[in-house]
Amino acid sequence: MTTLLTRREIKRQAKEKLRTNDNWRQLMIANVVPWLIAVIMMILALFEAHAILSQIDYNNLVDSLNNLPQNGSQSLIESLVATMFAQGIAFTALETWRNPDQAIKPWAAVFRVFNGRWFWGVLAVWFLGTVFQELGFILFIIPGILLSYGLSQSYYALYDARKDGQSSTAFSALVASWRVMRGFKLDLFVLQLSLLGWTILQILTLHLLDFAINPYLQLVYAGFYENVRNYQAQQQVQQ
Repeated sequence: MTTLLTRREIKRQAKEKLRTNDNWRQLMIANVVPWLIAVIMMILALFEAHAILSQIDYNNLVDSLNNLPQNGSQSLIESLVATMFAQGIAFTALETWRNPDQAIKPWAAVFRVFNGRWFWGVLAVWFLGTVFQELGFILFIIPGILLSYGLSQSYYALYDARKDGQSSTAFSALVASWRVMRGFKLDLFVLQLSLLGWTILQILTLHLLDFAINPYLQLVYAGFYENVRNYQAQQQVQQ
């Protein structure tokens, strides 16, 4: 019988799997590319913020603020770029959770979704997920949060469906995620709270150590998905 792992067990197993073979170092190498992109974006944002501040006329503050450029489209592009690289590594982290003895190829992991099999599916999941979550937040904060957690496993769901040879669409991946997360949204929230120390460390180090921290977080979240997925599959068999 499949039983749910506790948060402590998920985190313990994530550390054990990272220590197996050379998994942590290989995942750190894989995380270098998205980390560099994030650092470059942060530096550009700082330069842009400095340029904006230098344009503000503090004697006419309201008009100056109204005339500032809007960066909504830029933020979306940055989110998409980050997602494309992050999901390739997340898929590799899921495979590492399932089979920690399997060798990790860092550069293959980084560019994993940049092919016809995965690119358009990941792009569509990102687009639909963003739209639904934004609509949820526009309506009320609570529906937005619920949608965010309910759709959080969409990329994993897409990966598993297509890996098994199923014809999975972005919408079906979102639906599968919602089903997987039924009754487990609070569990994911509490898991994230238990990882708050790592998030604070990332902020305090200005994200300069993210390439070393992210492998552990990626394994933990992959473990959460695998844990919930296996448990629900076993429950369906028993019904």
